[in-house]
Amino acid sequence: TERVVGFAALCEDRWLAIMRAKLGLRADDGTADADAQLVRDLLGWMHGVGADYTQTFRRLCDVAQGGDGAALQALLSDGVTPRAGAQVALDAWLARWRQRCATDGRTAVEQATAMRQVNPAVIPRNHRVEHALQRAAQHGDLSAFDALERALATPYVDPPPGSDAADPPPQDFGPYRTFCGT
Repeated sequence: TERVVGFAALCEDRWLAIMRAKLGLRADDGTADADAQLVRDLLGWMHGVGADYTQTFRRLCDVAQGGDGAALQALLSDGVTPRAGAQVALDAWLARWRQRCATDGRTAVEQATAMRQVNPAVIPRNHRVEHALQRAAQHGDLSAFDALERALATPYVDPPPGSDAADPPPQDFGPYRTFCGT
């Protein structure tokens, strides 16, 4: 049981380190519990409104660089589930996050740069992979696959304006299940 308990603590520490990096926070003695709660509160908000995980963290990079929060607030109009109090909760969370960021001693540009190095703009989303596979298998057309491959070659670089490479799946895409070996 000692190993199991130690493993759980190790996992929690590693999870917090990853999430701190995603939020642009440096590890700081005495902030672990508050930082973990800050992360859990953001994840709870995201779950409650149905915000996209990847886009939320990527937009938070813009907020870190001096944005007023509009990038994250836009999530509330990007097909997420409207919830009473969602804006108030987001504003309160942003205030706590900014206060915590202020203790790290980095400029907004330094923090945003660090965040952009761990929060990808483009990921291999199921609907993009599925589309590329269908085009290739059914039509012998590799253009969608090639476009996906190019976008994924630089996942931490924002795609050019007008690109849909970073878009989440459409709401009508439905649940998607994959299996080992697929």
